[in-house]
Amino acid sequence: MPTFPTSTVGMKPRWQFFFTKKIIPEIDELFGLVDKLRLRERVAELGSEFQCFIHTPGPDGAARTIEHLRPTLDDVVTIPRELIEMTGAHRGHPIEWRTEADRISEIVSTDEAWPVYGPPQMLWFQVKSNWDDYTNTGTLEPWWRIGNLKKDSTADVIRRYLNDDCLGLETNLPGSPRELALSYGDPKSLRIYDSNGDLSSRHLADHCQHLWKDRRRQPFSNGLAWNPESHCWHPPV
Repeated sequence: MPTFPTSTVGMKPRWQFFFTKKIIPEIDELFGLVDKLRLRERVAELGSEFQCFIHTPGPDGAARTIEHLRPTLDDVVTIPRELIEMTGAHRGHPIEWRTEADRISEIVSTDEAWPVYGPPQMLWFQVKSNWDDYTNTGTLEPWWRIGNLKKDSTADVIRRYLNDDCLGLETNLPGSPRELALSYGDPKSLRIYDSNGDLSSRHLADHCQHLWKDRRRQPFSNGLAWNPESHCWHPPV
């Protein structure tokens, strides 16, 4: 547990819990360690207030593999009231855990189109160990790949990003959360999400995964063609 090494060198630890079915049997014992380890007092001695909060996992990227562990509204009563209050204080507003069914009804009530993933405040590029390149606009799933730094020039990688010619960017801009919810949402689901944006990101990933399986035949609005060698979309020759 890194709490003690950080506090002994003057760093202020904080605890973050991910609310899944798996943590429910342990949450009382884990949260009880806050008092047992005197974390409030230890952080107060460092001139600050101990922060502890809980949230459901964002349902994109690798976290999509644990969607089956997502809690339902009935599971909320298992979370200590004090932890919920501390989470609200950390966020600056009360927790708004709502079911997928409830959020879908709100999402489909508008035809407004907007990107599920907005432009990041600061753009940066992520390079995997195999030199595949991605940006922080989306995830590290294959449909967000914009090139490979061993095989593609930097100019080509930048061009693909600027022209939205990878499947993730192409599908995201412009986006229609309503259409995604109608196609991939479960209007009867009682699983809870922190925000409409979280749920829409899952719908977008489901949509991209569906298109990815059929990527060699799937046409796109901007006329790009799939190149099996670069694993990217390119203007047709």
